[in-house]
Amino acid sequence: MAAGVLALGWAQGAMACNSGASVSFSPQSPNVSWSPFPNGSQQTATITVTVSKGSNNNSAATARVLILDTDTATPLRVGSLNGFPGPIYSMMGSIVSQVVNSSTPTTANSVVVNFQGSTGTATTTLTIAVNSAVEDFVSGSYSQATSYFVQCYNNGGNSMGAGVTGTGPTLNVSVPNLLQVVTAGPQTIDFGSFTSIAQSLAISLKSTGAINASVSTQNGNQMILTGAQSPVPANSTIPYNMTFDGQTVPAAGISLNNLSRAGVGGGNKSLVLTLPALPSGKLAGTYKDVITLTLSPGT
Repeated sequence: MAAGVLALGWAQGAMACNSGASVSFSPQSPNVSWSPFPNGSQQTATITVTVSKGSNNNSAATARVLILDTDTATPLRVGSLNGFPGPIYSMMGSIVSQVVNSSTPTTANSVVVNFQGSTGTATTTLTIAVNSAVEDFVSGSYSQATSYFVQCYNNGGNSMGAGVTGTGPTLNVSVPNLLQVVTAGPQTIDFGSFTSIAQSLAISLKSTGAINASVSTQNGNQMILTGAQSPVPANSTIPYNMTFDGQTVPAAGISLNNLSRAGVGGGNKSLVLTLPALPSGKLAGTYKDVITLTLSPGT
């Protein structure tokens, strides 16, 4: 039975001495910024739980607050976004899920509050663990609603009434638009002795969102004979065309915006150089150009 359905059952029976109790959370909507990349870190948010016992519960000494996920699937996740399940979370040191109507809040599965006068406070921690399974996530905001069940106890440790339910904190996790370039350092695209008109380089990336690419060249999309003096004659240049991720890069250079994402697990995007034809009538020697490829998160 889903925890959300049980909350209705508890609310209908909560008319005894606990009926005046109320619970508030600060923040009511905790937000955690979290990177799903495997080298990211565990992220946490502290939630302060305040219980007001109300005039019907003057003899209450403590209270226990269960925070219940409205979903029943395990492990518990912070919502979903665009078909991607949200990150796995835990609270109170362990995951609380699928509470049934025969369950009672204990010190192991609930936030324990000691009353000081008419109110009492305690804290719990929302934990988003490292994505060790390298699950895929898309950038954006993930959100999960919760409910609560509070039970009051007297000095003798006996429960007072049937308990009270209400709306719990809304858990939020923000996954930024992140980009990691796995291919490191300068790379060489080698045409060798120019027996082929095309050569490519695979750029290995990881990303949670779209990717922008800015491409420029030192010699304006042409390889120039090493040692050639300016103005460089035509027999000392070899022009080429260029594409990145299947999109043409004009000779003047341009920013290619919002290319498809590579995913948390990573993927390759190809930089392809193509000659109009095999070179002929060129001076012997080594020809080169320097291409600068600048990658950044898209929108």
